[in-house]
Amino acid sequence: METTAFGASTAMGMFVGNAVVASMLGVAMFATPVGWVFAIGIGLAAGYTAAKIGDRIGKNVSATLYDTSANFY
Repeated sequence: METTAFGASTAMGMFVGNAVVASMLGVAMFATPVGWVFAIGIGLAAGYTAAKIGDRIGKNVSATLYDTSANFY
């Protein structure tokens, strides 16, 4: 269960973090060093939040599949 949760959280965190940073590239935010710090901070915060949500979803899905498979015996 932990492996599934780790994989889901990593995938979601990377996807959201990259999406946030890529969306900020279109904005003139990277013109200053403060803009870079702000963009990286927002990307990290969004990625962390998505990773925590992915971890919870991964654990729930794998626990449900495990419990369901136990009923086949």
